[in-house]
Amino acid sequence: MNKAAFEPLGDSKGRVWTVDQNGRHRRLSAPLLAMMLVFALMLTMMPMTSVNANTNGNVLYQSANQTTEFLAYNRVIRLQNSGSANGTLLATFERSFSDGSPSALLIRKSTDDGATWTTAATVGDGQTGAGHPASYMFQPMLYEFPKTIAGYAAGTLLLTVNVRGGVPFQSNFQMWRSTDHGATWSFISTYQTGVIWEPFIFLDDSDRLAVYFADERQAPTYSQFVARITSTDGGNTWSANPNGSTSFGAGLERVVGMPDQTQRPGMPTLVRGYGNLTYLAYEVCFTPRSACEAYIKKSTDGGQTWDSPVSNVGTFVTTSDGRYLGSSPYITWSPEGGPYGQLMMAGMRTRLVSNNQFTTEDYQSVFINTNQGVGNWSWMPAPFMIQNPGNQCFTNYSPSLLPSADGLSLRYTAPSQGSLPCSERTNSTSAGVLPYTADFSNGNPGWVNYGGTWSASGGVLTNSSNNWNGEKTVAGSTGWSDYTVKGEMNFSDPAGHTGFLVRASNPAVGVDSLNGYFVAIKVGGVMVGRQANNWTNLQSSAASITTGQWYTVTVKVSGHLLRIIVQRSSDLVTLTDFTVSDPTGPLNGAIGLRQNGTPSQYRNISVTAPSLPYTASFTASDPGWASYGGTWTSSGGIYSNASSNWNGEKSVTGSTTWGDYTLKGEVNFANASGHSGFLVRVSNPAVGVDSLNGYFVAMYVGGVMVGREENNWTLLQNNAASIVAGQWYTVTIKVSGHTIRSIVQRSSDLVTLTDFTVTDPAGPLKGEIGVRQMGTSTQWRNITVVTP
Repeated sequence: MNKAAFEPLGDSKGRVWTVDQNGRHRRLSAPLLAMMLVFALMLTMMPMTSVNANTNGNVLYQSANQTTEFLAYNRVIRLQNSGSANGTLLATFERSFSDGSPSALLIRKSTDDGATWTTAATVGDGQTGAGHPASYMFQPMLYEFPKTIAGYAAGTLLLTVNVRGGVPFQSNFQMWRSTDHGATWSFISTYQTGVIWEPFIFLDDSDRLAVYFADERQAPTYSQFVARITSTDGGNTWSANPNGSTSFGAGLERVVGMPDQTQRPGMPTLVRGYGNLTYLAYEVCFTPRSACEAYIKKSTDGGQTWDSPVSNVGTFVTTSDGRYLGSSPYITWSPEGGPYGQLMMAGMRTRLVSNNQFTTEDYQSVFINTNQGVGNWSWMPAPFMIQNPGNQCFTNYSPSLLPSADGLSLRYTAPSQGSLPCSERTNSTSAGVLPYTADFSNGNPGWVNYGGTWSASGGVLTNSSNNWNGEKTVAGSTGWSDYTVKGEMNFSDPAGHTGFLVRASNPAVGVDSLNGYFVAIKVGGVMVGRQANNWTNLQSSAASITTGQWYTVTVKVSGHLLRIIVQRSSDLVTLTDFTVSDPTGPLNGAIGLRQNGTPSQYRNISVTAPSLPYTASFTASDPGWASYGGTWTSSGGIYSNASSNWNGEKSVTGSTTWGDYTLKGEVNFANASGHSGFLVRVSNPAVGVDSLNGYFVAMYVGGVMVGREENNWTLLQNNAASIVAGQWYTVTIKVSGHTIRSIVQRSSDLVTLTDFTVTDPAGPLKGEIGVRQMGTSTQWRNITVVTP
């Protein structure tokens, strides 16, 4: 919620409206007004932590009149089915006038990926008569046809918007069509009227256009619910008449509606993910948490039906370090980031689950899930910092997310004001995937600062403070696991120290306020410690380090191992190279920069995933693999699990970005009743029998089986083979696209015992490798992974 949410707006007839916590312009009933005023008072009592903006973003549109023109949420699309216009960005946004002036939507266009914008078209109120043209045109939505629909060619555009005018306190959903990439628009109809909000267009697997929206027209049975109507003729007619009564088919459908009449699901947005999964994101207001928190539901048939009853609130979206999104969520999907790509979601506010307080990265976070919406999410800093508050901007209200075509970057667009003029702003940076680089040539987009005085210029990031407050800045994703971070740093005060954060999560302002590791250089040496709102020193190493020089620091995190290499940048002489093992430390987290007691500079930061080819030597006592259950040892080139439990004990390594590869290794299991083998394309591992996503290729007495694990077991194929306990077998697994080829040989003579291929269109296309056993102690050796 924003303080501006309670400032009145006047329409063309002099009626008084307000913007509620969801940004909806409406007259307030006395009970609702009382509830909102209490909520506003609660928010004023919540402390707002001050942070430094990473960058202010680029202007998509700046308000022409900072007194009367009001801006709020926007929508940005990239044309993908429009021939020579493909790649063009089109944007529109909520635009209203408090002095009663007629409003009109601006269609802004960029042909240089958001660097510059021009106005492609102006779309005014499509209705006439009393109250029209309206001064309020808000909650717009743009949609491009991905293929020919009802005779309208791929690339046809629809524009829908909520228009306030005519009948007092009534909304009008209007729709226009463009067949020339947004240059001109023809009005189709006013297709819904009443107390309705936030239309969102989607195409389901039956080639029906659907509009999802928030509906109050069935009060008092429902205070508000998420509704759906459909069209089979390209948007000309709809399954519900303008008043919501049935027109054809199912008419008006409820998708999310709480049995508690005070709870208000709304602000729906949808996206297609990996395979045929579709996701619906929405807020639910006036729950006991009272923060309009974000939820999702899932569809396995392309948005035709949803995974739980209408009355089920859905899945509450939270991160592994206890954050959630409050108000106006927007969901999208990127093909990169994990075996199933990654879902990405932003909202107006970011809060802590534990106490509802706003987090330090409030107004600048994006949530990420690489497990098809299941389980905890991670988060990354947004590409720019929204400035707040704003009198003419409803800042960060329903921010728009647009991944790049290759999924490597993310464009974030939102209204922003603060010390700036009210404007729609946009910026693009890494989508929280590897590899990642930060050259600081244009500010520090995609970083969140926790204390300090940070500035970026000429490729160098500087914190000029010399406080002992553990000032830090964080980038990347809290979902990153094994990676190598490399960069240069320079500090000036001999009493202080500076360095890298790795595997960082739950950061806040404060000396040790985060979970993760700190690798620091100081005069005379290097130290490594674990932070968990306190400090645990793990190891120190002497090194010829002084102030005023640049040092190249490389930190490799793999499983429970941290390898630290420090070189003098001027001649790349290695000053120290040592490895720390910490079996109790975190296995996931973002990167960061931190200092204590000295101004510091940083440059040339890069983060890379473990690369192929890969070889596991198993000569060190801790090989850097992440184990989940079991009793593991590594010695003399052999990796062993002494347990014979039936708990699906496993250990994994590598990168979730690995796609097609060949794993080869040897396995020897002891118990004739058990089975053991290799995991490929692994993500989201945890303790539990089938607690992972990926494939398991297992040896057992008499055969070899291959199955898919997704927190359950799906057998794909079972082949007879002359396998016995107590012998070494050489296993080769080639994963390519949706095929898994498994070759098993007796290691003593390399006789092939079985060679078969499985095709699984539903399975993951990327993931780590691992070893797993059930009911038998097992040994592995000579494991290699190469590209196809």
